[in-house]
Amino acid sequence: MNNYFSHDSNARNSDKIIPLRAKHNAEGYGVYFMILERLREENDYSSVKDYNMLAFDLRVSSGLIKSVVEDFGLFSFTEDGERFYSEGFRKRMFFKDQKSERLRDSAQKKWKSREEENSSKRSERLANARKKGTHTAEEWGEMIDFFRCCLICGKSTDEVVIVKDHIEPIYQGGSDGIENLQPLCKSCNSRKGPDNTDHRIKYCTENACEMPAKCEKTPAKTPAKCLQEKERKEKERKECAAQRASGENFNFSQMRTDPDAQTLLAETITAWNKIPHVVKCDALHTPEFIQLEFFQRLHEHGADKIRLAVAKMADAYWWKSGSTTKASFQTFVNAEKFQKLIDGIYDKDFGKTPKDKNADKRSRFGNPEDAKKGAFG
Repeated sequence: MNNYFSHDSNARNSDKIIPLRAKHNAEGYGVYFMILERLREENDYSSVKDYNMLAFDLRVSSGLIKSVVEDFGLFSFTEDGERFYSEGFRKRMFFKDQKSERLRDSAQKKWKSREEENSSKRSERLANARKKGTHTAEEWGEMIDFFRCCLICGKSTDEVVIVKDHIEPIYQGGSDGIENLQPLCKSCNSRKGPDNTDHRIKYCTENACEMPAKCEKTPAKTPAKCLQEKERKEKERKECAAQRASGENFNFSQMRTDPDAQTLLAETITAWNKIPHVVKCDALHTPEFIQLEFFQRLHEHGADKIRLAVAKMADAYWWKSGSTTKASFQTFVNAEKFQKLIDGIYDKDFGKTPKDKNADKRSRFGNPEDAKKGAFG
């Protein structure tokens, strides 16, 4: 409603309008307000005194236009007589324009204040993020050269403009280090929201490549912090070792922070993935429930038995005999199966399905009935 203007609900009864209505009836009254509408559209709320042009626009006679403008004192003229206007209409529009200007100024101050506040917050967050880690232009350039696409939509750097995305948003406490950056296009970055998925890992997994070491580096630490962290890890290691030696109850939280236990888990998964015909395990994203099972086996049997179990798996008969069954790391750390494995019970049958075992029986006894007899003596 930019061209809105107000008028009194009883304007038809004003001293100047009554003579207009008496002479020209409702037509004159309508023409009067149509002229006001035209004045509203002009910057200075005045109109050129061209009655023929107005008559063509309003589809009435030029005589009626001239009479409405000149005969009832409804309009005034400029000194040169070239233009006419309404004093009352100008006053109304003056107050309306003042009110609109005040509202506009208030809105601008409000938004300016919000923009300044948001800008201040962004600067503060970025400063805090850079305290946790920073990156160089060369590091960012190397990352773009490595991935060469948006890691969400897959569009190449030739198709879209790539921008920096903080995997863990800085407003959630993320750092500005290269390890917390990933290349996204503007569209995907604007839609991402609070999601902190590291799409670099997904890209490397799907394309069978390793992420550059620089992308995984940890933020630089001061010597004092490094010493404190080293002392803390050593203390936790000793506490975990003492707990295992004393046979105390298993504590998953402590085992997760035990450097020795974490190192053994990584070594075990690495050795596991070298065994043919097993389901490979992602060392970086091992589910928590599998970690729990592994640390429980470590607590119960110790590191030597873990290594022994892996060695038995690597030398197991079942996969050497041509079985297509693949054992999973979850099966490996299962309490019952792990115990049978280190006891040697699974040296020949670990990981076999009932179908594999029946096939072995048929190869030894000829037919299913003989196999059944042979199986039960």
